[in-house]
Amino acid sequence: MRRIVRGRSGLLGLITCAGLLGQSAGVEGVVSDSVTHMPLARVHVSLVSTTAGTNLAGTDDAYGAVSDEAGRYAIGNMRPGTFVVRARRAGYVYFDPQNVTATPTLTLKAGEQRVFGMAVVPEASIAGRVTDEFGDPVQGVAVQVVSAPEAQPYGLWTMRAETDDRGEYRISGLPGKFYVEASIPPLQTSGTPEIRSDGSSTSAYATTYYPGALARERGSVVEAVAGRTVTGIDIRVAHRREVKISGTVKGGNATARARVSIRVIHDGGEAEDEMEAGADGSFAFAGLAPGEYRLSAVMPSGGEALRSPVVKVTVENDDAVVTLPLTRGEVMVGSLVVEGVVPVTLTVRLTPEESAAAPVRGGVVAADGGFLLDGVLPGVYRVAVDPLPGNAYIKSVALGGAEVRNGELDLSRGVRGAGLKVTVSGNGGQVSGAIADGGGRRALFVVLTGDVDSFATWKSAIAADASYTFSGIKPGKYRLFSVDPMLFGGLQSYEPLKAIAARATEIEVKEGDRLTRDLTLSGRDAASAK
Repeated sequence: MRRIVRGRSGLLGLITCAGLLGQSAGVEGVVSDSVTHMPLARVHVSLVSTTAGTNLAGTDDAYGAVSDEAGRYAIGNMRPGTFVVRARRAGYVYFDPQNVTATPTLTLKAGEQRVFGMAVVPEASIAGRVTDEFGDPVQGVAVQVVSAPEAQPYGLWTMRAETDDRGEYRISGLPGKFYVEASIPPLQTSGTPEIRSDGSSTSAYATTYYPGALARERGSVVEAVAGRTVTGIDIRVAHRREVKISGTVKGGNATARARVSIRVIHDGGEAEDEMEAGADGSFAFAGLAPGEYRLSAVMPSGGEALRSPVVKVTVENDDAVVTLPLTRGEVMVGSLVVEGVVPVTLTVRLTPEESAAAPVRGGVVAADGGFLLDGVLPGVYRVAVDPLPGNAYIKSVALGGAEVRNGELDLSRGVRGAGLKVTVSGNGGQVSGAIADGGGRRALFVVLTGDVDSFATWKSAIAADASYTFSGIKPGKYRLFSVDPMLFGGLQSYEPLKAIAARATEIEVKEGDRLTRDLTLSGRDAASAK
């Protein structure tokens, strides 16, 4: 008989293994249908380490389970860490309920046994047919749905399909409101142009938006509902036609020529071009694709340039003609009232809604509170005061004696002699706190917003040490949340955060408040006021 002798090292190894098992994590919960709220069986739940594929030891962990008839699933003996969460079953989709563009993740600490319920969404479908100008089906058309920016419930999202030999398509995925566009690959419509005497065209087909628009701005929005199929979304593709925007620059002098700029923003991209107007002020931009453009003009005139307001033009089938009137802008007289704050120097600024709009000069506040703003062109602006010390905030803005309630100063019809009154208070609110699961992360993004749809009003902060502070908050109700920028492509824009903001915890800040709010990532408030 063999005698087995365990040395000290062997015993130590057993103790270590037992300790590790005691520190293993686990997760369990119920998977349900987001529409019926009933438990859902046969859903494959998987958790994969976010560091899988790296050279770090123990980071290739992948765990999984299948929900039973009661919708329950359970996964145990997991190594602590952060995991990508997936839930799969035919006819359903799973995504981060805070924002579809973010990858759903779950962080488990050593020894933690987490209850994590999951609601999967029945797929929504959009179906239709693509035909040409004669009503014949077009095969191989790339059809894609893009969430409408003004009405997206889950963030910016795109889904695609291709038409079959009957010109039919069907796209399934997330519910929401979408633009539907059909695009024929260039190779399918290219070739040597034919000379035709019957008046027909050999030009390529253009990207066409349901039901038949050449500019997305003129397309119709289609709403896809969870668990249903919207049918009859038929698109008749049109031949590509290049359009032209021409016009005249008015005003200025005969010794200088204006430079005209044209800018287009489409699919998140931006392009700009410019040209010198003729001696008579005429200009023309040819070979343009259908879409919405913004035009403006500037002309040097002594030490001060003449400028035009920004003009928006949407072109689809027909060319457009615009007029750009040059002006030095108007002078706006204003007054600043300060309550409880006596800064050395303050400056009132007008920030144009259009990034291409002309800057406004002046605004330095005199000892009596008066200021002048020069070169104010027609447009929409927001009022800013710099620098606002401590907890100071803009309490109110009034134009011509009428309070501006929405924060936008509408001067689209010009100043027209109206005076601007700005009131600043030094007794604003303050909100600070910590991010509970933010330890070890390089930098987190925290947002405070009173208007989800107006990014210009958002207050944001980078929390490098998992803590944050907002000062100078105007009394009112706000949404407060935090996210990891790395899950949003580095946050190139605020747009992906809109859905999170709409669902974030609402807080109320009163004058002089000093509140503490601790947060968890992805917009879920973890604690009440302390």
